Amino acid sequence: MASLVVQWRGDIASLAKRFEELEKENQKLRKKNSTQRLDKPYSRTAEEMRRRKDEEKKSGTPKKHGSSSDRQTSDRRWRMPKQDKIDRADHHEFVLSEGFAVTQCEPGIDRPVWRIRNGKATLVIYEIWRGHNFRDTPGGLSWRGGLSGSGDRG
Repeated sequence: MASLVVQWRGDIASLAKRFEELEKENQKLRKKNSTQRLDKPYSRTAEEMRRRKDEEKKSGTPKKHGSSSDRQTSDRRWRMPKQDKIDRADHHEFVLSEGFAVTQCEPGIDRPVWRIRNGKATLVIYEIWRGHNFRDTPGGLSWRGGLSGSGDRG
């Protein structure tokens, strides 16, 4: 038993010596690299995004645009409502069904469409009044949007 105690004392002494050596090495390394290391990489934009996420979590407000991405930070919407298009239109055209007078027609829909006029893209509103043939559309305009060759849904 006494030999076991002597052996353990020797092990403890060697471990204490090794501990002191590692402490000295650690101090040298801290002096060499005095800047504090961060868990997360730092950049100004990353820090702003982290702060914004933290504020959203604290306030309980949903993210803008309902998306999971933080890339879209402006308040601009990708799709403009129809009434906004009508309000900012450059030109309005009155369209009647073929062969009908204004008194025989009823107001149909207002169709905002982009057209090229004088080399510039302009927003044109077709005010479509319908007679008995309710599928009548302005030339070159398909029923669902875009361009078509026939001009109506057929």
